[in-house]
Order: sequence, then C-alpha cells, then structure tokens
Amino acid sequence: MTEVDLVIGNADKMKAETYQPMAFGVPLNDKVQVNDIMAVREQAGHLIEGLDGRTRAFVQVPGHAYRMAGADLATALRESPRIERLVHRYILALFDQAAQHAACNRLHALEERCARWLLMTHDRVDGDVLPLKQQFLAEMLGVHRPAVTIAAGALQKAGVIRYTRGKVTVLDRAALEEASCECYGIIARRAAELLDQSD
Repeated sequence: MTEVDLVIGNADKMKAETYQPMAFGVPLNDKVQVNDIMAVREQAGHLIEGLDGRTRAFVQVPGHAYRMAGADLATALRESPRIERLVHRYILALFDQAAQHAACNRLHALEERCARWLLMTHDRVDGDVLPLKQQFLAEMLGVHRPAVTIAAGALQKAGVIRYTRGKVTVLDRAALEEASCECYGIIARRAAELLDQSD
C-alpha cells in the first residue's frame, strides 16, 4: 500500500514505546495516515494482545494517541472490575464491527459502503475535512481506485461531499447518513450500547 505513510507492524503495535505522546510515533506536524478498524480514538494495539502477530494497524488521519504499558493495563484490569468490563465490551464492539463490515462488504452497494466508511471516519476526526487518498479508500473498501472515483463522484454530484485529490470534505452529514447502508447505524448503536459507562 504505497499511499499509507505509516504502518504499525505486528511487533511494533505491541510495544508501549510505539505509542509516544504524539500521533503513533510521528510528530504531530508530520503527515500521518487512521486504521482499517477505525481506531485512533478507541483502540490501541496492546488491547488486542490475544491477536499477537495476526493484525496490523494503518494510521490514516492525524490524531493523538495515549499509551500504557501492558503490565499497567493488566494491573488495572485486575484491580478494577469496571475497567475490565469496559475493555471486554470494547473488544466485543470491535468484533461486532468487524463482523458487520464483512457482511456489509458482501451485501451492499459500493456507494452505500463508501458513505458508511466516510461517516465512520468523520466520527473520528475533528471537523468536516477527511485527509483520505483514493488508493487508501480503495483498499479499505476492497475495490480498485476507479470504483472509488465512481462512488465518491456520485456522492459529490448529490452535494453530499466534495472530493479532491487526497481530501474529502463532508458537506451534508444528514445526506451522507441517508446515502449509507443500515450498517453505519447498526455499528454505531451497538458500540454505544456496549460502551455505555453508566453502570
């Protein structure tokens, strides 16, 4: 994937030092690319240690990350049933999301999937501008670049987004939600249910 500026490899994502007080080890002023499981705000590699060596994260948009040594997390989980419940719920939400993505990719039209993916990215950035390259969006949707041009072009023609080289601007969030398949709402509702911290 030549468009990705930083790939956190299997070994790197399990090390606390990978997560520096910057955006995934890259100074915040440098260009950084979010990941294929939509994660800067809700995921860190050390939370999925059980997948040891089987995953990798793609940083796609600028953001901040916090780090915690695995031993400290293990201690927090032992000492706080509430933190343990929250982490378990997060992991369940992550797997629910992955399962929904798999079904969505098989059953729904590309334009709907593109809208869903843009909504999920929009949820995780500040503002309406999404720094996304066409090749990366194609990789995330499992299609070739010309297909992204067609799907994004349809959304742009409808006045929902503005799509220029390396950048998508959300112009009408409500219309983007309308253009998306039901998977966006299912994923968002399920995550909200699971991650509700009121208990």
